[in-house]
Amino acid sequence: DCLLSRGLGDVYKRQAPDNAADPRAHCNGPPGAPSGRAASTPPTSTHTSEENVMPTPSSTFDPAVRHYSVIIVGGGQAGLSLSVYLQQRRIDHLVIEKNKLVHTWNDQRWDAFSLVTPNWQCNLPDWPYRGDDPHGFMVKDEINAWLAGFVEQVRAPALEMTEVQRVSRPELQAPWQVETSRGLYTADQVVVASGGYHVPMVPRYAERLPATVTQVHSADYRNPAQLPEGGVLVVGLSLIHI
Repeated sequence: DCLLSRGLGDVYKRQAPDNAADPRAHCNGPPGAPSGRAASTPPTSTHTSEENVMPTPSSTFDPAVRHYSVIIVGGGQAGLSLSVYLQQRRIDHLVIEKNKLVHTWNDQRWDAFSLVTPNWQCNLPDWPYRGDDPHGFMVKDEINAWLAGFVEQVRAPALEMTEVQRVSRPELQAPWQVETSRGLYTADQVVVASGGYHVPMVPRYAERLPATVTQVHSADYRNPAQLPEGGVLVVGLSLIHI
């Protein structure tokens, strides 16, 4: 037999506006970015390399710059959405991502994953759902294709495959120090947009189950081929499991 458990979900969704006459109307994007010091000279470099960008989208990361008005830790939807608004305000910034941009939707979702909210609710800044099935539910490949288009449109100044190891401020009025696996960066403001569910939550009772019971957390589950023959008990009730 097998035990499949899951902790708190991390599905990103928006609610439809109460005054929407047509349910297919897209939701409003996130509110404007917090105020910050506008850059006196916006970054103009269009440096790209296979090491720092996804295979298709490109980045405007300049390796020579070490201080930014804003550093964003995390290159998911939240971090890239903030980059959109900072670019609109011409505020220099850098997105630091320890993996590839928006990688979790590809690397940490099971093969048959699909949204549990309708496609019309998918509305990132200047990037709404673009398919022909607004009341449907995108599956994993469709979600990743939609997000890849968002990454390409944003063209965020992003540093990928770089781990943020420590963020500190030696003095109250001093710039923030962001220590990474590629050296030290400094910033006037730091935004943590890395999410809150990096460590799988497993019930303590799981420690007392016999070794004959295979246990698989949803963070590691990909398809039924991983499970042995026999019944399956799912621990935790949510729309994900249904």
